[in-house]
Amino acid sequence: MNRMRQHMRQHMRQMLHGLLCGAALLLPACQDPVDVDTGQEAPPEGCMPIPEARDDGWAVGAPGAHGLDEDALCALVDELRAGDIPMVDSLHVIRGGVLVVDEVFRTEITEYDFGLNTDLEVHTLQSATKSVVNALIGVGVRRGELGGVDDRLLAYFPEYGALENPDPRKDAWTIEDFLTMQSGLDWDEWGAPWGDPDNDLWTTYVSASDYTRALLDHPLVNDPGTGFTYCTICSYALGKLVQNAADVPLADYADAQLFDPLGITTDLWVLTPERIPNMGGGLLLSGRDMARFGQLYLQDGVWDGERLLPEGWVAETITEHVSFDGPLGSLGRGYGYHWWLEDLDDGGIYAAQGYGGQVIYVWPAQDAVIVFTGRNWDDYERHVPSEVMAGGLMAAFVE
Repeated sequence: MNRMRQHMRQHMRQMLHGLLCGAALLLPACQDPVDVDTGQEAPPEGCMPIPEARDDGWAVGAPGAHGLDEDALCALVDELRAGDIPMVDSLHVIRGGVLVVDEVFRTEITEYDFGLNTDLEVHTLQSATKSVVNALIGVGVRRGELGGVDDRLLAYFPEYGALENPDPRKDAWTIEDFLTMQSGLDWDEWGAPWGDPDNDLWTTYVSASDYTRALLDHPLVNDPGTGFTYCTICSYALGKLVQNAADVPLADYADAQLFDPLGITTDLWVLTPERIPNMGGGLLLSGRDMARFGQLYLQDGVWDGERLLPEGWVAETITEHVSFDGPLGSLGRGYGYHWWLEDLDDGGIYAAQGYGGQVIYVWPAQDAVIVFTGRNWDDYERHVPSEVMAGGLMAAFVE
């Protein structure tokens, strides 16, 4: 694995400490069991249990009844339970809209719960949070609060007036430029270590009270819409843009327009100095709720018959707006609108990804969503979820 991916994972770990800025809204998950007729006998002892039926909307069933090789899956999960495959905190698999694997392996609350969370099922998403920004932009477009991804970005920040390092190209910035990480800004959060003044993310966290203003004041080095510059504060700025457009606090907007319709109840937010959710990496969710978010995209933005994302939004999201080759090739096939386009299954899988092994894989060809959470905070050369996927989990899908 080349140094580009190492920088990406290392900067995510370092970014963690900059996120420790505030509290979040706690909405406890409903745990009451409900009767679910799976039509299947319980699996034999030592194999995969049918996931617990809860009053959370998920139908549950045995993996073998939904096209998975249960023996292969059992062997894999046994390795995860024993720690033979390290640094995985949970695994959830949805097949055909049915929860067939619900495994939580972690045993302790850590600093990565930010003092917000005491539930072992709830986990930091790190930069997988960025894909939630995509959804909120889509919701804003559907509701008419945003005109579309071609809207001029600065039109949503009238409070800033004249920016430092003026450049007429900044006036041409679009929402799409930031969704595709093609802002053109002179920005580097991968190349320099945490604590180095040349690390723009660190500098922003330690010196700025308004992250968006600090970002927009940076000079341009490329035309907007060209190149690829990974930028956590660009994601944060898009979240603030949604808040400005809707004129509603961002956490409230996310609840009312996205999480509540999906039945997501475990959301916790790390806040910035402005008391705005850090959309670059500050969300915590349970694995079951992460799977809901992935299922929304698998279902083309429709949930329980209600369209939450505009028609065509998911297709445009997973279009290869940026192609990765050369040093970036280790990051996958390319980048869409805040979603990573994977090489797995010949490029047929896309993912929300975050440092430490937080991944929501969406696999349309198999009608599947696969969620990992992890604690790989130190081994930057390993991406355990992709190892598990290629090393046996994908092969367990036999029908």
